[in-house]
Amino acid sequence: MRAEAELVLCAVQREVGTEQADDTLASLLQKNLDWKAVANLATRNGVLPLAYRRLNTVVADRGLSPLPEHLKTLFHVNAVRSRHLAAELLRLLKLLEGQGVTAIPFKGPTLAVLLHGDVIMRQFVDLDLFVRRSDVIRAAEVLMAAGYRTEFDCREALNTDFFDAYENEFVSPQSLATIDIHWAITPDALPFGPSLERLWTRGQQSSLDGTPVRALAPPDLVHVLCLQGCRDGWDKLASVCSVAGLVERIPEERDWKLLVEEAREYRTYRMVLLGLCLANRWLKAPLPPDVGDMISADRAITSLAQRIGAGFFTYGNTRRMLEQWAQQFVVPLKVIETRPGRWRYCVVRFARPTLRDGEFVRLPKPLFPLYYVLRPVRLLLAAVADLVKRLRR
Repeated sequence: MRAEAELVLCAVQREVGTEQADDTLASLLQKNLDWKAVANLATRNGVLPLAYRRLNTVVADRGLSPLPEHLKTLFHVNAVRSRHLAAELLRLLKLLEGQGVTAIPFKGPTLAVLLHGDVIMRQFVDLDLFVRRSDVIRAAEVLMAAGYRTEFDCREALNTDFFDAYENEFVSPQSLATIDIHWAITPDALPFGPSLERLWTRGQQSSLDGTPVRALAPPDLVHVLCLQGCRDGWDKLASVCSVAGLVERIPEERDWKLLVEEAREYRTYRMVLLGLCLANRWLKAPLPPDVGDMISADRAITSLAQRIGAGFFTYGNTRRMLEQWAQQFVVPLKVIETRPGRWRYCVVRFARPTLRDGEFVRLPKPLFPLYYVLRPVRLLLAAVADLVKRLRR
């Protein structure tokens, strides 16, 4: 591992504050580092605020040369955006509650406060809300009345069940915010995990800037983040950081037992193990001995965690982009526990139309079956457009 990658990794590991860890960071900071690469790796992995704060502390404590000014600028730009999005989240939650819609924010500002005590310590560009399926239409109406717009009317998807739909995106040019409304944890290609209603009953009170908000219990949030991490191919170190931070907030043995039991019940056992293995292997998150034994017994999971973690620090954006594309398909296949489940994943993932296909071409309901023909065309064009965009960047 190159010094720049080792610096970023050490800066966000869970051994914060130990003398040995600070010695390692101090030694790395005195090397001839490529600070542009440091900023790129930290930003790309969504951990720049964590890395900057830790490095800045070590620099101050050890009397080392100050960090480059552009790192400070990036940190403060993220802080301004995060505070703005936190204020917007509180505004929207109040509007939704006024219309009888109960929403549970997860990730974003609430997770930042839970893990780090401050909204500025996570990178996020959108706000994610869980709502009951029966409340999706009302939630969409509230957001649109508040100035948000969406490319696709989710009422069509909900009324027909034709599309593989579990979330809808709303964008506001005025507030520069993006809202993702979720009414399921994962798409139909990954039909695993507990129901939102079950998680709802175990929710707890949290606080955001002194305002009470609903939140998922830490074990349930670990479950959700592990599922979504597998869905995305664990593309960022920030996702692992979130799981690692939550692990320390599950002190009770019964909570660990319930998490493992439910993972087995919902056929997400290997998905949860992979998330916990990543947190332990790369960020030194402490796990109960029996959970550590479960991970050690599954060599495929430990090997997969090693490959995923190494990919976080790949140099070259084009190479990393290609790896992410591959991981988004390969990782779910590796952790789905049955062969029929893996076949179903492949078929649904590539064949069943989604809301994005509905955005691509608007068809009347009687012609919806044509989306099965249009979907491969849309996927190909989207892949080419994304490749060109990333290469230009």
